[in-house]
Amino acid sequence: MVTKKIDQSEVNKANISKNRKRLFELDTTLQDNNFHALNIRAMIEENRNAALKNYLAAYGGNRQLINANRAMILKNRMTVLADLKTEGDVQANFKNSLMNQATIEFMEVQVNLDNSALVN
Repeated sequence: MVTKKIDQSEVNKANISKNRKRLFELDTTLQDNNFHALNIRAMIEENRNAALKNYLAAYGGNRQLINANRAMILKNRMTVLADLKTEGDVQANFKNSLMNQATIEFMEVQVNLDNSALVN
């Protein structure tokens, strides 16, 4: 009967050793999965940052184009108005009021663009 206890003890010892090996393998797999998850997370962040950088660059470029086009529109509008021939003070005053109106409309659009840039 004593030998049976020793044999069972040896079996238990072997099982403990196998379980320890399996636990080590599971821990290694867990660490490997953790590494891959963190690596994927880092790649997602890199892609997100690249997309955001591209968006901001496009936004800045488009904003500059809008401002340049608006300035050119105002310049052309003022040129057309300046070239209008007037006869008398009434027409001259009307021409000047149209030029003032064009300037005000230009400024209103600028204010709206600036407000949209602050909100976004």
